[in-house]
Amino acid sequence: MRGARRGFTLVELLVVIVILAILFGLVLAIREGTQKTAHDAKTKSLLKRIEMALTNYKEKTGEYPSSIRNSAGDPEWDAAFDAQNYPPELIDADGDPLDAWEQEIAYVRVTSGGAPFHLIVGQGDDRYVLYSVGSDGTDDTNDGDDPAGSDIGDDVHSRRLPQN
Repeated sequence: MRGARRGFTLVELLVVIVILAILFGLVLAIREGTQKTAHDAKTKSLLKRIEMALTNYKEKTGEYPSSIRNSAGDPEWDAAFDAQNYPPELIDADGDPLDAWEQEIAYVRVTSGGAPFHLIVGQGDDRYVLYSVGSDGTDDTNDGDDPAGSDIGDDVHSRRLPQN
């Protein structure tokens, strides 16, 4: 009498392969979500550093700088920016600070009147808007149809304030 054959059938092997593929897909999805969360947190931290530099600059000069570009010829801004220990690998060749996705951080100085932005920092006629365009590299801030406090595309903002 011959012994029973030992081994796996083709169906059993296919079931195992399908299960492994599903698990691999789940791990990739979780990793991607975790990576975005980490990039968001890092970018918010970088924006806070720039906010502190802007605050220090305004305390010394009485107004916000016209640009957040490092080494743009304004020694007061360079000193305020350098004091925040911004990571050198996140400053491009022109001296512009970058976010965690290596996109240029957007800064707009608002010097008079109302501005069509959701996020304005400062009071009176000397205010600014500071944000990252996020992973897609597109500016979703000024579309006007998102209520203040909601997520606006994948942009990352330093602060959310009600729209004027």
